[in-house]
Amino acid sequence: MDCGGPGSAYTQRVRTLAALAALAAAVALASPAAAVRPAPALRLAHGQPLVLAGTHFTGRERVTVTVHARRPYFRRVVAHADGSFSVSFGTVATASCAGLFADAVGAAGDRASLRIPRQACITPPGTN
Repeated sequence: MDCGGPGSAYTQRVRTLAALAALAAAVALASPAAAVRPAPALRLAHGQPLVLAGTHFTGRERVTVTVHARRPYFRRVVAHADGSFSVSFGTVATASCAGLFADAVGAAGDRASLRIPRQACITPPGTN
């Protein structure tokens, strides 16, 4: 193997590999996909009527939001360009003193969930 001077075949290969590695690193750092995006999130925006809000989904992504209560409630919404949305479920029937679980699944694979804990339940007298 020729490990000779600046014009040797070995030196040229090393320079080419170093240039390719530097180019690949520059492309990876400049890529929007390399930017760290916060994880999608789902939150309670309003209790009655039940309104949920999502953030950090892919912009213009179709999102299916499901509320699991006494029965499942489904809504489909398209996220805004910034990845946010809100969706109203109206009045949701829940089991007595039960909480809710909601999840949002985007067409691009984004996922978020929310657990709304059950409220403190006071049993009225005479209903034991």
